Amino acid sequence: MLQGEVNFSYKYFWTTPGDGSFTDSTLLDAIYTPGLVDVINGEVVLVLTAKEVNPCTGILYDSLTIYILPFGIEDISSKELNVMLYPNPANDIITLRAEHLTNDQLTLQIISSDGRVIFTGRFYPDAPTLDINFDLSYLTQGVYYFRVTSERQMALKKVVVAR
Repeated sequence: MLQGEVNFSYKYFWTTPGDGSFTDSTLLDAIYTPGLVDVINGEVVLVLTAKEVNPCTGILYDSLTIYILPFGIEDISSKELNVMLYPNPANDIITLRAEHLTNDQLTLQIISSDGRVIFTGRFYPDAPTLDINFDLSYLTQGVYYFRVTSERQMALKKVVVAR
């Protein structure tokens, strides 16, 4: 919850270049809910604008930067399945290496930070190690998750796509 303070103003409101939303941008104690881009960027700037009361004229601004710390989703791996992604952060190409594989089919999903499945692929390893290169140039900058599953194993890895 925000707690702005304004004196000698007839109108005031909150704005942001971020993609989140205010409960009511005309309240000094508005609540701001960060959007997906805010979370990916790790911060958002909120601006309080006030219009002065006559005889004074003008508009005053003050800004506040909110830093958003990621939480809730960490890398997960089963004990048998070892999955690595490199380089991470990635630009255009990333390599997935899976080790300690059985002959089970592997399913890979690339998931956006808002939960949308962007890619699903199935692979049939014929060796205990599998290396696959992925072209990520079609993805926008941000955080994505690679989920690798087999009949008995699962791994979830976070990837940052940076340009």
